[in-house]
Amino acid sequence: MDGVEVYKKQRKDGSLVWRKMVVSIDDVVRHDFELEFDVLEDLQGLECVPGLASELKYTEGFPYFDMALVKGISLSGIFRVRKKLAEMQKKGKLTDIREEVAPLGNGILNLGETRFLSRIAYCFEEIHEKEVVHRDIKPGNLFVCYGGNILVLDFGFASPLLDKPRTRIV
Repeated sequence: MDGVEVYKKQRKDGSLVWRKMVVSIDDVVRHDFELEFDVLEDLQGLECVPGLASELKYTEGFPYFDMALVKGISLSGIFRVRKKLAEMQKKGKLTDIREEVAPLGNGILNLGETRFLSRIAYCFEEIHEKEVVHRDIKPGNLFVCYGGNILVLDFGFASPLLDKPRTRIV
């Protein structure tokens, strides 16, 4: 979301968190940011949603909130690493590459990748059960923690389901 920054912050108690803060004077950005916080608050307790480490707060009129700091890499980061490894292997600079990090040569998913995709699907199933639609699914918004857990990030475009789906007979 334009007008919003995310950065690592050390709090007064010494703990590290991810801080997400509005840096725009645009009222629409502020409103959307507050809605994002409300959605995240509703999704707390789900394993695939970052834990909030603060309430919605304001500093000099700019809203912000803190999220638990987790270590890992985004899915887009994994794709960049895999591409670099493939390039190194192609140039002969890397001769021993594990199947888990090698790019897919034949388009067939290995067992580890199938499990990974099913974990991602489960994340969105949990979010949808809470009647929220993310609306910005992309590799940069999927975060793989070092322990293997997957987090869905950036709920800036998320929206609660206001109307239940209806079936219409024609």
